[in-house]
Amino acid sequence: MRQKRYDKSFILNGAYKLVKKKGFSSLTARDIAKELSISTQPIYIEFKNMKALRDELLIYTFMGIQENYFNTNNTLEEFIKNVLSFINDDNELYISLLSERAFLVQLANCLYELYCENSETVQRFKNEEDRRFSFIMLVSMATAACYVGEKKTDEESDYLNRMNQLVKNDLFRSFFLFS
Repeated sequence: MRQKRYDKSFILNGAYKLVKKKGFSSLTARDIAKELSISTQPIYIEFKNMKALRDELLIYTFMGIQENYFNTNNTLEEFIKNVLSFINDDNELYISLLSERAFLVQLANCLYELYCENSETVQRFKNEEDRRFSFIMLVSMATAACYVGEKKTDEESDYLNRMNQLVKNDLFRSFFLFS
């Protein structure tokens, strides 16, 4: 009996590497096959179609983000550091996820779930509206900081301290309500 050489995880790994280089929008069976030095046949044996592969790849991607960047996620400072690390370390993937609305929504949902699992978030923001608002502000500020040159990931960085202070003093809400 012939043994299977290329399984789902092998193909997902190759597709993941390709997405990091070229983005989700350019993901094709032919490109994945080229990346893995295989024909397209194993791809279509393992996946019903490209949509099925993309769906599984997104799950695979978000599980990887969680495992690689959110192992510790108990304080708001840790959450901020994790987001900054993800944006800085996996910038190509981050940009790729931002490039299509459907992926952006899924990324936001993934990060929001992680934010809501954070014990300090639960203690600090009792209602959904405040949690969503603080989440949007933190992720927006982290993204902006990465693209204006404040890529700090040190333990006591000024940037983390400023973001933490904003959250603790509810300056987010007062700034946007009264500006």
